[in-house]
Amino acid sequence: MAKLKDGTRVYGELTVDTEVNAVTVNFGPYDLTSNTFSSSSNSPFEVDSFPSSSYSTVKYIVQVKTGSSLHSTELFCIQDGVTTYMTEYATLITGVPLGNFSITLDAGRMKLMFTPDNPLGNLLNFKVIRYTVTS
Repeated sequence: MAKLKDGTRVYGELTVDTEVNAVTVNFGPYDLTSNTFSSSSNSPFEVDSFPSSSYSTVKYIVQVKTGSSLHSTELFCIQDGVTTYMTEYATLITGVPLGNFSITLDAGRMKLMFTPDNPLGNLLNFKVIRYTVTS
């Protein structure tokens, strides 16, 4: 058992990646990963990725925020080793849309991509929760 700073108790395997502020908790048949980061890019970039051999099914909850604009959405994705499939739902936006999400399969990795609509180069703050079903 591990105990987090806020007192939360974690049973199972806990992996912390301090470089990207990501935390992964393994609960047997599924993993839960959370991450926070910022970007001021106006070009497409990778939000998250993992080895495609590890998971076939993934669900994301993503929040992107800049100033008073908030863009929050859920993404449900699967892959079969050749093709990726994604549906986006439960999207809520205040202000203006901050960009678009897509999923790709590249060199054995499933990647969640974000194409920002950020012509002024504002700082976009991301909070990402990934639920994955283990293969």
